[in-house]
Amino acid sequence: MGSGNRTYGDERRNEGKGTFLTLAHALRLASHPQFTKSIKGIAVTPKGEFSDLSIVARNDGKSFTVQGRADCQPPVYVVIGYLDPEGGGDYDSRTVTAVPDREGRFELECNAVVPGRSASLRLVACHVNGSTTKRTFPYSVEPSGRVDVRAARALLALDPFLDRLHVAGPAAAKQQIPADEWAVRLAAAVLEGRSDRRKTIDPQATNPDVTSLPLSQAVPVTAQVGWRQPAYDNLPQRDALIEAAGQLYETGIYAHAPAVHAYAVGGKWRRLRGACGLPSRRGGSVVFVILSDGREVFRSPRLQPGRIVSYDVDLTDVTSLELRTENAGDGNNGDWGIWLAPMLSR
Repeated sequence: MGSGNRTYGDERRNEGKGTFLTLAHALRLASHPQFTKSIKGIAVTPKGEFSDLSIVARNDGKSFTVQGRADCQPPVYVVIGYLDPEGGGDYDSRTVTAVPDREGRFELECNAVVPGRSASLRLVACHVNGSTTKRTFPYSVEPSGRVDVRAARALLALDPFLDRLHVAGPAAAKQQIPADEWAVRLAAAVLEGRSDRRKTIDPQATNPDVTSLPLSQAVPVTAQVGWRQPAYDNLPQRDALIEAAGQLYETGIYAHAPAVHAYAVGGKWRRLRGACGLPSRRGGSVVFVILSDGREVFRSPRLQPGRIVSYDVDLTDVTSLELRTENAGDGNNGDWGIWLAPMLSR
């Protein structure tokens, strides 16, 4: 119990209110055999999902509401929302709870947010036999405390599209693109990235009138990743959208460590700008490195999900560019590095 460990540490340091059991964790324990004195249905595999979900920022701008239905068997007796800011594992997550009605409908009022931090919302439906059904969404909070749930809302809108893409491929998924303008752009980027005829451009041979070029659309000299195959403007998984630290991006380069992406730029570009990070719903830790003409010009700190770092590299007279992703010295399990919206400019 992360919050129990956290509050115990607070108590030892004479900080906060001391150790206590949150309502959320008390409710989790309510279905444990040690408290129910029963193991009825304990081996039953839960079946179910969250449906009719909506995530909406409230009028104060500093909280949001989650509504939906838990369609589950065995029955669900509580839905818990974990509001988990980046860093610290789940030891600093806050919790909100709701008891579903007879139809499984629930509403969570999420106001325990941490300013200036990206975060994850983890929905956990607790079944009466002690099992759970889970769903996770990214969000972020500005330093002013204003909540940004656009990424979560886009993921919800694109759920049918992503399901269809995963099961039946790009052609079938086109029929499931929602009307939302932002979602349409994100879906179009994913479909282009998955296309067998994906359009690419030689960065050395572009028309001088072209003043910018997403690096994800440039022809690489070398492209190697540590797991699966190279991917551009999408991730090679069911949740294909490029996302990090609660933000969604139309362009990006999948770079599971160890990865190398090299480009011949022929001295034709002046700058490379962008960011780097890992998807919120993955683990791992990586270090991102950029070399120009073999010289290291950027090295990120060790990054984990929830944090991104920007870069702005001078490419004046540079002929070769190389982007590397390293495993941060702790193995490459779950090291889903992403170069976020890398852009060449003149």
